Amino acid sequence: MSDNKKPANPFIQSYKKTEVNTATPEKLLLLMYEGLLRFMNQSRQAGIDLNQKQKIHFVDRSRKIVAELRRTLNHDVDPEVTANLDKLYNYLNLRLLNSLVDKDSSAIDECLQITNSLYESWKEAVENVKKESQSASR
Repeated sequence: MSDNKKPANPFIQSYKKTEVNTATPEKLLLLMYEGLLRFMNQSRQAGIDLNQKQKIHFVDRSRKIVAELRRTLNHDVDPEVTANLDKLYNYLNLRLLNSLVDKDSSAIDECLQITNSLYESWKEAVENVKKESQSASR
């Protein structure tokens, strides 16, 4: 991050804070994935720009989101699915670290691919649940 960075617009910050505070659990999950994709893309770009400080910053932000995704897994609901997600999140964390330690740009690309696939799957699942609940309420 440059030291000359303009301060964030307070209205946008307020809007985003309200969006997070009023979001359903499903929407929060999608917001976390969107943030994860954004930070991984920013890390990838920082690597291309040879800006190691920014790359470290965005990988760290990505890893914090992955840790939060792991923390929110409910192993009582579907132990097999949550165990697989936990392993996948662990793998993402490892590959994010590889992108820094080994300076492996393909690691970020792989993380982006996996995360985008998960995001699209969750997005579709959320939309399906929403449709089903709307149909049931008629």
